[in-house]
Amino acid sequence: MPERICVLSSGGLDSAVLLGTLARRHVVHPLYVRCGLAWERAEQQALSLALLPLVWQSQAGAAQALDRLGRAAEAQACRTRAQAVVAQLAAQLADPLGHPRVAVLQRPRPPEPLRMWKSSSTTG
Repeated sequence: MPERICVLSSGGLDSAVLLGTLARRHVVHPLYVRCGLAWERAEQQALSLALLPLVWQSQAGAAQALDRLGRAAEAQACRTRAQAVVAQLAAQLADPLGHPRVAVLQRPRPPEPLRMWKSSSTTG
């Protein structure tokens, strides 16, 4: 049985990296401490978004292992839970009107080439 670890976490990138790294070898229990600060809701949402890929990865990995052991019904249950995690992640990335919350940056169009104007009059 892997060692259980409690990790004090925020919604920041460093917490997400630490949780992901530790989750490879340990059972990780993230701990978020509320203090009544204005940005706590955003941090909690970011933390839950950071954890969902780890949950998906564990369910997908369990499904593969169970398939190899010939336990198809249990593998399918894990795949179903993994798909539910994907749906949950997608729901958190969409607003109530169905628009994505993540801004999509598009590459700017290249500028039009400069056109050289030739004079139609000839001097001669």
